[in-house]
Amino acid sequence: MSAQAVLPALRKSAFEAVKTEARWLARQEQQTPSAGGGGADRQQDEDPRPSDPKAQDEAETLDEMVVTATRTRERVQDVARTVTIVNRQQIKQQSLLTTNLGDILGFTVPGYSAPSDSPTRGTFRGRDTQTLIDGIPQTGNYAYSNQLRFIVPLSIEQVEAVGGPSALYGDGATGGTLNIITRKGSANFQTNARASLSLGLSNLSAGSGYLFEQFISGKMDAFDYAITASYTGIGSIYDGRGQQIPDSWFGTLGNTNTYNFYSKFGFSPGPSDRLQLTVGYANDLSDPNSFTDPSVESSGREFARAKRGRLVVENSPYGSQPTKRNLQLALEYTNDKFLGASKMLAQASYRNSFELTAVNDNRFTSDGSGGPFDTISRGVWGEYITTARFQVETPFSDNFKLLWGSDFKNDPVEAWQLETFDPRVYDESGGLVQSRKGNFFYNPAYTLTNIAGFLQANWNISDQFIVNGGLRYENVSFSVGDYTAAETGQAVRGGKLNFNSTVANLGIVYKPSPKISIFANFGQGFSLPVFANPLTTASSGFSVSSALTALQPKLVDSFEVGVRGRWNSLQAAISAYYTFSSLDVGFVQIAPNEFESVRSPQRTYGLEASISGQPDPNWNLGATVAWVQGEQDAFNDGNYYPLNSYSVNPLKATLFVENQTTSGWRNRLQLLFSGSRDSAYNAFLPSGFRVEGAPIGSYATVDYLSTLQMGNGTLEIGVRNLLNAQYSPVYSQYLSGFSDRNNYAARGATLNVAYSFGW
Repeated sequence: MSAQAVLPALRKSAFEAVKTEARWLARQEQQTPSAGGGGADRQQDEDPRPSDPKAQDEAETLDEMVVTATRTRERVQDVARTVTIVNRQQIKQQSLLTTNLGDILGFTVPGYSAPSDSPTRGTFRGRDTQTLIDGIPQTGNYAYSNQLRFIVPLSIEQVEAVGGPSALYGDGATGGTLNIITRKGSANFQTNARASLSLGLSNLSAGSGYLFEQFISGKMDAFDYAITASYTGIGSIYDGRGQQIPDSWFGTLGNTNTYNFYSKFGFSPGPSDRLQLTVGYANDLSDPNSFTDPSVESSGREFARAKRGRLVVENSPYGSQPTKRNLQLALEYTNDKFLGASKMLAQASYRNSFELTAVNDNRFTSDGSGGPFDTISRGVWGEYITTARFQVETPFSDNFKLLWGSDFKNDPVEAWQLETFDPRVYDESGGLVQSRKGNFFYNPAYTLTNIAGFLQANWNISDQFIVNGGLRYENVSFSVGDYTAAETGQAVRGGKLNFNSTVANLGIVYKPSPKISIFANFGQGFSLPVFANPLTTASSGFSVSSALTALQPKLVDSFEVGVRGRWNSLQAAISAYYTFSSLDVGFVQIAPNEFESVRSPQRTYGLEASISGQPDPNWNLGATVAWVQGEQDAFNDGNYYPLNSYSVNPLKATLFVENQTTSGWRNRLQLLFSGSRDSAYNAFLPSGFRVEGAPIGSYATVDYLSTLQMGNGTLEIGVRNLLNAQYSPVYSQYLSGFSDRNNYAARGATLNVAYSFGW
């Protein structure tokens, strides 16, 4: 497999501190007029002191935040896993700095990858992340990972991040699960509007960015609705030196217009049942005015440089502008009195996604003789995923309940098309004109169908002991027609395969006191490999029916222990975990510009810790740290090699200090530190090549956020990268090991000003 092919294939917690910060933010919202619920007409409450019974009641209520870690509503302190809840106040606060949800989670969820300044979804605890929206899987089998770009922060009520492998929602959650819960219709009519302007401070002559968003919700008799519409426009973006960051094949966020619409329409014919229709549409439309200057390859390690110019694509049916589109439809019915006292949920969804990448010069030989990827090309790809789920939660007593049901997913993967362009026209125009030459299909089209049944139990043995556990049986059908392997030219007869797996989970929570909970869990998750990779590298003698090692799913075992403590003005948590899979998926370099997919043992392990405190009702302080390591026995010989830094990020730490300066003015400073990592760079494979091509350097960023009640709304001011640090995110540094053209710097200091109001 070529270097150009392996990069797309690679694009594929937490703590009470975040929960406590949400509680603190909610308390501060009570002190000031709400930007989204009545403006100056809302009464300003005095801050209740801890001795006030009202304050104690509010603290208890806010502490009982619920998650879907077990597919049922549970209090966080009753869950035998590491869970982070990022609520609406936090998401709104961080969205002033960036509307890219992946970067927001990179700061707020300790086990998640550091912010990347790109649309690519990150990893969780060194493994793959399963992304859900209202419980609906968003992750298909193909390796592109833009799911977090398809929903805007304004649509989100909260994000529930559950660390560790899990099969509760099917395949894909080998590192953790992100469940994005969207906003529902409110009991009373509510509308919120927000407009913002961003300006790069490292280059004041540069372009600016804009955001306009509107949220409307309400209820009319038995009908309710919640509608979000937004537009985000980002111009050229600049690094700390004032140099333009080039537009990228893998996606930077510059020169992009994003249109997003997300809505929920509900009907409640009775007090215990509800029917809900969800419609979501997103379109990321890029208008690149630059590309990466290839001259950065001529000297030592450098940042990618932009070569300015409006790009023109000729003779292509897809036009010039890179785009990412997503349409999602879902219909859901719930009944809280199903068969008496049970709660039932039935849901069906359909998702249609399309991506057209930017044109990229992938040539690595002077005459284009290096194979199908030794071209100037861009990718064209789409998927059409249908899902259904049915579940029933049955209480057998006040202390014991059982969840049972079934899931279905159909994932017909399209053939990934590479559109190629004339190198002569490209070179003569200095890269500004791309004339379509032809196209070829990298992988054949294939279909995956998953059918699963599950059983999950929860037993509150006493006020101190809680046990939960369950089983899931999954059957996967795979089919592909006859095709010719793109990289080898080998003719392959199609066929069908069936896989099945039974996975389990078991967790125990012990509460030695009402303020402390200790938990331990064993969990299993599984993930299907990206089938395109072994199919396109098929050699002589390969057959679908006998390719069990290359195609079968990977099963991951996980062990985790942790402790959480919550006192009146201090909250702390720590957890440790270990995971192992005997047949994982990886890539090793075997020749210049040539990689091989391997199936072999892999392990990851790490620590996460947090602490937060409120020394005074007007102060909130907190810090988190996440450390993960991982190795793979790439050649099944007992020798373990470090995993690459895309999977295993360096140590990550965050720190925040927040102050309610006056009744209507709040200020926050936050810091993110990403450490260095060179273990994969210093490790050599038997072929003589390094595990990864570049060491990862450390960096730190500081952000400033301020909100001020003004009139009937709120003025928000934020400065991202306050100290104008010049650095490349971990993701870019990892990609620089393939080429300096991938070493995209992060944005320099950026001023963001917004005004939001509601009526």
